[in-house]
Amino acid sequence: MDRQRFIDDSARRPRGRLAQEGYGGASGAPPGHEEIFDLLLARVGSVTGERVLDMGCGGGRLMERLLQLGAAEVTGVDHSPDVLEFARRRNADACRLGTARLRLADVRELPCADGEFTLVVTTSAFFFFENPHTVLTEIHRVLAPGGRLVIATVPGPEPPDNVWGSAMHVYTDEELEELQRGAAFENVRVGVAEGIQLAFAGKPR
Repeated sequence: MDRQRFIDDSARRPRGRLAQEGYGGASGAPPGHEEIFDLLLARVGSVTGERVLDMGCGGGRLMERLLQLGAAEVTGVDHSPDVLEFARRRNADACRLGTARLRLADVRELPCADGEFTLVVTTSAFFFFENPHTVLTEIHRVLAPGGRLVIATVPGPEPPDNVWGSAMHVYTDEELEELQRGAAFENVRVGVAEGIQLAFAGKPR
């Protein structure tokens, strides 16, 4: 298997055996992701009653945790049919109840209504998003006034020295802050905690 196909099949657009190994098991996510979810959720605060969009939802483990913490509904978006099926199985009861929804989509053109969500989260995915300004503008569109965006990603200025790093788009704190402000977000804060870059922003009321 060549390098680019391995990156796609294991992480950028998981499918087949590598998708099963990374997202289809009991954990619902690759090693290390649960700790990132812990970090993000601790910084997000209460999600009770929130309408959440999880962009790049993978196997649905973060969706599951958000619902357990009291989110009113969670929509997961991914462009891999394989991982969406894993997410559907993990959140089967919530899908039947309608509190969890899954959509196959490109994050640059979200199949969501204007102002549909009060919170958008994305973990270990933003570094794979092409055209970040377009993505952030779409997030701004689907957020309700006063809604929040939280990104957990790999910090720049250089990508990790591993097989996936060659496909990653990483940003310094200043660059990511500028990207968010350029998409009309306010109250932007970006910093690194426990090796993870966390970015917070809000949509004006």
